Amino acid sequence: FYYSGNGVKMDAAKAVHWFTRAAEGDHADAQRFLGFFYAWGYGVEKNAAQAVHWYTRAAERGNARAQCSLGDCYANGDGVERDAARAVHWFTRAAEQGDATAKCYLAAEQGDATAQFRLGIRYTNGDGVGKNAAQAVRLFTLAAEQGHADAQCYLGFCYANGADVGKDAVRAIHWFALAAEQGVARAKEQLNAIYATPDGFIIQHERYVQTFLQLTFPKISRTDEYGDEQWDLLTGEIDKFLKDKLKLTLTGKTAAEQARVCELVAERYRRYHAERKAQTVAVSNPTGMEGVEFELLVAEHLRKLGFENVATTSGSGDFGADLVVRHRGKSTVVQCKRYTGVVGISAVQEILGAKHYYQTDSAWVIASSSFTTAARELAKRAGVTLYDWNALTTGAIQPHQ
Repeated sequence: FYYSGNGVKMDAAKAVHWFTRAAEGDHADAQRFLGFFYAWGYGVEKNAAQAVHWYTRAAERGNARAQCSLGDCYANGDGVERDAARAVHWFTRAAEQGDATAKCYLAAEQGDATAQFRLGIRYTNGDGVGKNAAQAVRLFTLAAEQGHADAQCYLGFCYANGADVGKDAVRAIHWFALAAEQGVARAKEQLNAIYATPDGFIIQHERYVQTFLQLTFPKISRTDEYGDEQWDLLTGEIDKFLKDKLKLTLTGKTAAEQARVCELVAERYRRYHAERKAQTVAVSNPTGMEGVEFELLVAEHLRKLGFENVATTSGSGDFGADLVVRHRGKSTVVQCKRYTGVVGISAVQEILGAKHYYQTDSAWVIASSSFTTAARELAKRAGVTLYDWNALTTGAIQPHQ
């Protein structure tokens, strides 16, 4: 009566008092309720070990609900060391008496997707087991991966709302999309609602966003004669991408929403740029890189070695040079060769032309591999310095050689 407020005012402390008196007299239902109180801190301080103690006493007296709760404790390691065998033992005992939650658990452990989904719902609502969002997510995932549409939809909600997994719009969209493909109306509604937001708009066009990041990186990363990257180009590149490719101005979004989309793309690019730069500096074997990536890698290493000004040229129409290096009044043109095989005589000929064009004091070729004998001989006669990758990374090049 004190627990339910039936005929008297609800009073947790008095409910615990009388249930304890009955439990100590080996009343199985009272023992089960007392286990529940300790598990959830109702009228007493929360104590998982005490919950297991009273669940065990009730379970040993044949109380099916207590057997199910005890199985749950062993399954999740609540108040007792996790023990799958004991969990199955107590769930089986409860199932033999017709307990629906126990039956659901056993079927779920056997891989039944519907049982996994239903047990996930029970953990979500605390129906027959303690509320446990992490267990619910685990079970929804198991069922969803087997193609259970409702589990996919629920898992989408978990990621959309951050239920013990952290908010993750990408994963939410993934699971809502799978459920929507199977005709779950709520999943379709949620998918459309997410896509209507600026964040969802970006995720919906992720393939194009990735291409934009890759195409924009070389433009922003190229340095001017002062060694500064071209960050002033970013806003224009984003505007062009959103208007021309994603048709943002035609989507019906408000000015504030359009501004937020631009901001999100800019944030994505800044993260991408930082990650690419970090990867570039960290790479020890550049043979799998693209040519532009290798140029940026060489430039970064030269800066780290102490060269005052390292500028990239304009790409096409660079007259045979990839970098122009200046240090203490002297200048050098550099050609970067990212080859898997040996670098031939043409590289030396090209950098000689670049030296004349840029009017520098010296000329280098820096390669990811080695050079042919002919290339070395011509370089020696023409005063061109050849460096392999090892020379660069070990600091053999020093300002200003």
